[in-house]
Amino acid sequence: MARQDKKTQLVVSYLIDYLEKNKFSSNNKLPSENSLSESLAVSRFTVRQAIDLLCSQGIIYKVQGSGTFFNKDNVLKQKISIKENNADLKIALILQGHDRKANNDLQLGIKSIFDEKDVYCKSYVTDNKFANEKNCIETLMYENFDGFIVDGVKASLLNPNLSLYKKCYDDLNIPIIFYNNYYKELNYPKVIIDGRLAAFKLTSYLIAMGHEKIAGIFVCDNYQSVEKFHGMYEAMQKHKIHLDDSYIKWCVSDDAHNDSGFDKNIEKFLQNIPQCTAIVCCNSIIYKLVKLVEKKMGKKFNIVCMDLSSSEFFNDVTCSLNQGYLIGQLVAKNLLLMIEKKDFKENPAKYSCILPPQICYTAY
Repeated sequence: MARQDKKTQLVVSYLIDYLEKNKFSSNNKLPSENSLSESLAVSRFTVRQAIDLLCSQGIIYKVQGSGTFFNKDNVLKQKISIKENNADLKIALILQGHDRKANNDLQLGIKSIFDEKDVYCKSYVTDNKFANEKNCIETLMYENFDGFIVDGVKASLLNPNLSLYKKCYDDLNIPIIFYNNYYKELNYPKVIIDGRLAAFKLTSYLIAMGHEKIAGIFVCDNYQSVEKFHGMYEAMQKHKIHLDDSYIKWCVSDDAHNDSGFDKNIEKFLQNIPQCTAIVCCNSIIYKLVKLVEKKMGKKFNIVCMDLSSSEFFNDVTCSLNQGYLIGQLVAKNLLLMIEKKDFKENPAKYSCILPPQICYTAY
């Protein structure tokens, strides 16, 4: 590309990185021209030049009135990265992709450690789907990665891809460390927050505020969310408060995270328990939906929330913070030690960490 087209090259590099990150996800649509122009601080003309260049190479295509897309099969078949990084170590970060703010904090934490070493980290998104995870692991296990950092897919369910992880970890000697969601069937290193304790403390807080009619909204296919339900239940048991099944809303992650109409389900749930005065939300996505419903219903609840990112906390909710930055630092440090010491199979607990919840209290 001509020297004078440095800005166009910047956009091309960004788009190719985007394709690489999302080639295993369910998303095949590129950001809009306006979004790219704003985020990269370039003109829309420059964005169009970059898009036209990639279209001419058959990597992406336009659909009039709908946007710009990429063909996953073509991206998977082609080696489209602009350059191969010659770092000493190459790490794959495998994200669910639902909570963008938490992922950003995590990646910043990882970067703060890897920048001190000669480590190249590539990110991939599974959209919390088994098929995407399978495609991702099957591909990456033979691309000379020195280790994987993984947020598990629907980790409370029996995962059909466990054999792939065992092949990587046990047969190919690829160190793997999980964060947030891990597979209890695999005794592999992990860095997590004690979600059960967080829910116990937050529910106990609501009880201390005088609440007994407490609802809870949880994600049934998320292992950490199931642990949080147990924490809520234990708190209510301790204080001898009956937990009515009608006060618990179980949802599937795909519905809660991707269904734009899921707030209507929450509204119907709350309308059916008119005596409810407080709500335990298992994560920040559910919390935001509950706040929308609260406003729509014109009714005030005392709400506690788990895994709210620090950038979203404005002293208006009692919550446990996500601690993504710290988790990122710990998984990066521990993975480097696993690669160096090579004893991760014999001593997985040596590289695991369960963090105490960081609770931020706000008086109503």
